[in-house]
Amino acid sequence: MWYSVLMNLILMHKSTSDSGTFGQLYFGSEFVCFTGELPWRENQSNISCIPERIYTVKPHVSPRFGKCLSVGQTGSRTHVLIHAGNWCGDKSKGLKSDVKGCILTGSNIGNISSQKAVTGSKVALNKLLSLVTEPTKLFIPEVFGWGS
Repeated sequence: MWYSVLMNLILMHKSTSDSGTFGQLYFGSEFVCFTGELPWRENQSNISCIPERIYTVKPHVSPRFGKCLSVGQTGSRTHVLIHAGNWCGDKSKGLKSDVKGCILTGSNIGNISSQKAVTGSKVALNKLLSLVTEPTKLFIPEVFGWGS
């Protein structure tokens, strides 16, 4: 199976809490950037990260976020993107969030206003967009057991 993902995107989840789900994104074996997503909330629209599985991503221009990537086939959810932003916390717990189920990119992970966040997001997104110029697969392997 690994041979088939060598030239695709691989998102490895590293930690999850109410502040978000944070990981690392690779293009094949090359590290691209850090990621931030909402905490796992059973794949519910607007409050959860997407499950661990294989997706097709493609370049997209969003009216709100500009150049980004669109993530296809996420079940009943729509408009899941990979875009720039910082926070991905659970709003119901009083935390800040720049997403409603999308994936954020970052050059690093740190704290902004006392909340865990991705930083250097636009730089990381531009690097990712330079690599993904046509539809490709995004592989999110099972780490926390959220698969189908």
